[in-house]
Amino acid sequence: MGEARFSFFVIDIILLIVFLGLIMMIFRLRGIGFILELLALLIMIFIAFIALIPAYSGSKGGWGFLTGVFVLVLLNLLVLYLRTAMSGRVFLITLFFAAIGFVVSVANIKEDEEEYYEEPIEEKAEEVYTNFDPGKYVASKTGSTYHVPKCDWAGKIKKENQVWFDDEKEAKKKFKPHSCV
Repeated sequence: MGEARFSFFVIDIILLIVFLGLIMMIFRLRGIGFILELLALLIMIFIAFIALIPAYSGSKGGWGFLTGVFVLVLLNLLVLYLRTAMSGRVFLITLFFAAIGFVVSVANIKEDEEEYYEEPIEEKAEEVYTNFDPGKYVASKTGSTYHVPKCDWAGKIKKENQVWFDDEKEAKKKFKPHSCV
């Protein structure tokens, strides 16, 4: 859990550096280019903010959205470079941190997939399937109600105290129905 929080902290710092770099580059533009880039930046900030919420809890979807944000940032940097021949320290630092952020977010998606498949499927199958061969209803010799076998209370009856019935009329002769029936 501590490693996930550390990754989240790192991605926050990376996003801050990337968005500050984009802001510095966008404010060098003029006219319609400035307006379009500013709009794109606001959309990316909004998506990143929404993606950080599930990423904080380690959700694969949150890290996937953050990966998408870094892809958008990298594409935006490519467009800025091709349209305006923008380069320099700010451009290179922003590009570097966007690439690092992409790698970190993809790595967190991979880790989540590995953790998900750790448990063998066989163990889950044993827990889910249960056979109730003795009858359709069960009661306790010491109790006053009868239950369907899947009822939580039925599972608490000791084996030596179990009384099984094939039909409800038979069970009603000696016991009252439980709310699970």
